[in-house]
Amino acid sequence: MSKNHEKGAITVAESLIAIAVGLAILILFTQSKVSQMEYEKATEAGHAVAAYARAASIWIAHSPSVPSGSYAIDDLQDCSDPNGERFLPCTYDAQTPIPYAFDAAGNPITFGDLSVEVSVSSGAAGGVIDFGIFRSGDDENGDSLPDSRPDLAAKVLQTASMQSAAGVLSFFVLEFVEDNPAGIILDRSDSGFDQARVDNLSRIRARIGATAEDAPFLRIDGGNEMTGSLVFDNGMQITQSGTGLSVTGSGDVEIQTTTGNLAVAGEIKATSLNADSAEIEALSVMPADGVTGEGFDRFNQAPDIIRIDSDIVGLTRRVSQSESDTQTNRTNIASNAAEISRLTGVANKNASDVTALTASLAQTNQKINTNTSKILSLSDKLTGLPTESACSPSKSSVIAKMRKRGYDYHFDTNSLTGSSGCFGTTCTGLDRCGDTVRGTRGVTSPWSNNPERYSYRDSTSLTCRSVNINFYRDCTCVIPRAPSCK
Repeated sequence: MSKNHEKGAITVAESLIAIAVGLAILILFTQSKVSQMEYEKATEAGHAVAAYARAASIWIAHSPSVPSGSYAIDDLQDCSDPNGERFLPCTYDAQTPIPYAFDAAGNPITFGDLSVEVSVSSGAAGGVIDFGIFRSGDDENGDSLPDSRPDLAAKVLQTASMQSAAGVLSFFVLEFVEDNPAGIILDRSDSGFDQARVDNLSRIRARIGATAEDAPFLRIDGGNEMTGSLVFDNGMQITQSGTGLSVTGSGDVEIQTTTGNLAVAGEIKATSLNADSAEIEALSVMPADGVTGEGFDRFNQAPDIIRIDSDIVGLTRRVSQSESDTQTNRTNIASNAAEISRLTGVANKNASDVTALTASLAQTNQKINTNTSKILSLSDKLTGLPTESACSPSKSSVIAKMRKRGYDYHFDTNSLTGSSGCFGTTCTGLDRCGDTVRGTRGVTSPWSNNPERYSYRDSTSLTCRSVNINFYRDCTCVIPRAPSCK
């Protein structure tokens, strides 16, 4: 019995060990599955971030005159009009969530909470989108919020960045608000612990527009700085060479123009120069071995010198042999003296005219200088005049704010129009007598603080004008009251 009892005890111990090992494996498996599910959901968040950032990038590229200000999802899509612009597909709306994303107040972020902060500079328009802090899991710091998760934020940024395009359209740059984690203290008991910096490791924002840094397309807005080479598919390469520019490659570099010229201010240096024809005002050739080649034999002037010498001898002989010809020439010179005198008088008159014109030009220069001073004075007076800014709040921002509160319908006293097709459409319903009659759709459940107000710039006075706008929660069928029941 003692032996059997010992064997039983050993069996129970082994069973306990096996159960403990199984539980440990189950816990590890569960944690692995939870992490996998979290990363899959973070991937979904990355797709949502990319969709919104890409739509905002296309919108700002198609809206070069957009003023500085805050813009919302309504500016990216017009789903009420079949022909309206839709930079963001209507499969997304203001209630579309971004998994794990929370705003500064600790509320989950949807597309309706996002805003594109646009700033206009001398180069172009650019925008910034804050996608909030990505949180999940426990509340170790006791702030009643899930802890910030840099690992999930990194997965979101990686997934979304892969969907940024290389051209002007659809290009956006994602970054962490805290881009340098060096020196951040993670120990909450340390006096240098800063929760805001820790949260910023999980906070993502996007930069859009042609002013975004590290743009993978060539910009011609005046602020582009080329630090690398341009390499083409055929092997041609354009590279900076000190203060110059080097073009290298196995092919030819051709300059084709029908009416213009190739002007070079400095020297043309080449191993060989081949041209069908050339016009050179002054040619200086000093090769070490002399000038050779077809056509250069014309530079030998010895035959011309011999010919000229013979002509001079012949002319001398003719002058000496014909005194009468010499006398004739003298007579011709005397007869031309009157014409020479006349031409001298014309030259003197022209010199006088030039002197008068010079004096008039001096007076004109003095007037130009005087007017220049007046122009500069007027320019100084114009300096510092206030510039017009966008009127605030805008209509779109007021509508977006009220939609968050559940008031989707409005009546604008400026344009006297409603929204979402509630006003003016026909409907059918039962009147008080129970008969089916035709009515008109209208709004009900007004906002208790009506009217709200928004501002717009008057096209005539260029001043900001304030307009009343009433909001309503519901859109129902308004049935006319029957006079009596049969």
